[in-house]
Amino acid sequence: MARLSPAASQKGKINLKKTLFPLLIFVMTLLGCQAQAAITPEEILHDLVSAETKQDYYAKVRYTETIDDETTNIIVEEKREGNRTYIESTDLETGQKSYVSHIDSLTTFYDEISEFAFQIPLEADLPIQDVQTQLDMLQQLLNSLQTDEVFFTKMGEETLINRTTDQLQAKNLSSQNLFEEITVWIDQESKFILKYEGKTSDSTITSSYEELDFNVQFQDQDFILSIPEHIELKDMEELLPQRSISLEEAQHLLGTDFLILDKEGISIADIEVFDSVYHNEISFIYTRDDIEYVTLTIFEVPDDSSLEGSFFHEETIEFRHTVAAHFSSEQFQSITWDENDLRYSLVSMNPYVSTDDLIKLENDFILNNLQKE
Repeated sequence: MARLSPAASQKGKINLKKTLFPLLIFVMTLLGCQAQAAITPEEILHDLVSAETKQDYYAKVRYTETIDDETTNIIVEEKREGNRTYIESTDLETGQKSYVSHIDSLTTFYDEISEFAFQIPLEADLPIQDVQTQLDMLQQLLNSLQTDEVFFTKMGEETLINRTTDQLQAKNLSSQNLFEEITVWIDQESKFILKYEGKTSDSTITSSYEELDFNVQFQDQDFILSIPEHIELKDMEELLPQRSISLEEAQHLLGTDFLILDKEGISIADIEVFDSVYHNEISFIYTRDDIEYVTLTIFEVPDDSSLEGSFFHEETIEFRHTVAAHFSSEQFQSITWDENDLRYSLVSMNPYVSTDDLIKLENDFILNNLQKE
């Protein structure tokens, strides 16, 4: 899957996470099929994860994220007809708009504020193109929640936008998971998640449908994305010269031993190399319960480069007995430090992973040559 490395995204000042993340959350909820109303939580989950893509529709969804005292409100509108999709996302505070148009095998993205536009073919596997990809992610999440420490309850039925839903709640009884409480309102007919609410100790994320119309008639122009003439339309694959590599290849590219995470419950899902004009950047993508948890990016310490005053510096903290730069934004949390001529960045874009969670990993690093077989 194509991704921007944390360092690369900051270099280019491209705010992809802010514009794409609510769209991905939105697409994850657009799952549909015809089925009878489920009675138990287990039946509800079974119906949900076995759902198929719904027919043509227009939808309007409000996405809200509150972390501490800061709240982001985004409205997402989607039109879908066969192999054609058009999505418009609006930040209600800033007025920032971003657009995605998918027709047949080509997806086009445009963000007004950054004036950034790109195209990517279906084969490149951008998550927003493939509802099944999001369905798989949701199924993995639901499967990971079904443990002895998570208690499911069917809260009853509730009518939302004139549609009858089953309200299902999952409460976490363990302090070791990524959430405290998740509640979903599932449309009995279409199996769309008409409302989602996830809570942690310091954040709340909600998405709720304000409109959903299966009887809409579209015109061809409804799916055309107009990009101003002065904006260069880029090819996403050219922007992201990344490839997956092995642990041995990472060792060869870095030319020395390096640190990796070694913690129970967290595993390496992929190793990627980002071939930038600055250096080779190796990224280890770690998952927990099949959900992306953190990324550890490694590259040689640049000449005449200090952490303080750099583009990813916000405040100085101590990490692994050395000075580290901590950066916190709406898009991600990161801790960056230098050790044995290598620069490490521990980053999470998971909304349920805090800076404190990153700090708790401080003593869970080993040299790659000490990894257990």
